[in-house]
Formats: sequence, structure tokens, C-alpha cells
Amino acid sequence: MWGIAGRLDEKIITGIAAYYAAQPPALGRTDDPILVVKGKELFDKGLPDRGIPACATCHGAKGEGVADFPRLAGQHAKYIAKQLTYIQGLTRAAPVMHGIVKDLTPSEIQAVAIYVQSQ
Repeated sequence: MWGIAGRLDEKIITGIAAYYAAQPPALGRTDDPILVVKGKELFDKGLPDRGIPACATCHGAKGEGVADFPRLAGQHAKYIAKQLTYIQGLTRAAPVMHGIVKDLTPSEIQAVAIYVQSQ
């Protein structure tokens, strides 16, 4: 992508961003209703006994995004799981999110990713 996007000027970038920002969100989809239920529980309530807050606290009740916190609803599960894993392993710098996701298990990451995709 950098080979193409690196040559775009600020006006073109702004226009492309405005176009995509105006598009309606994609409809959620899921292939695993059991993981959706598990992920919804984690998204809505977190894991208080392990000090993990609910995702909904920052990202909205349906993952719609709130203020500076991005929309997660409808994102591909594979993308969400990869980003959470990167944040967890410090491959991606996100100090606040790292503190939240550092103790999630791979199955918990997968469940919340599947739930987010379903929204």
C-alpha cells in the first residue's frame, strides 16, 4: 500500500478519508454463535476478577466507537485478533490497551474478535 499511498498529496488523502468516513458500516457476520455469546459477555462485562474492564466502556455498547475510541463493530475478526495480539506482545505500541489486553488468553481474544465482527 505504501508504494501507492506514499505518492498521494494531502488533498487526495483528505478526500479519500472523507469518502470512506461517509460510507455506512458493513453488516456484521458470524460463523460461530457460541463464540459470539462468549465474546459478548467479555465485551459487555470484562473480567472484573482479573482486572480486565469491559470493551464497551470505551468502544460503546455495540462497538460503535465513542469520541477518540475507534469503531470496532463489523471489523474482521482476524484483523481484531491480530491487533490485540500485537498490542499484547508490544509489537504495536498502545500503552493503555496493553494494560487492558495483556492478560487475555488466545481463546478470549478470539471470542471478542468474533463478537465484534458480528456487530
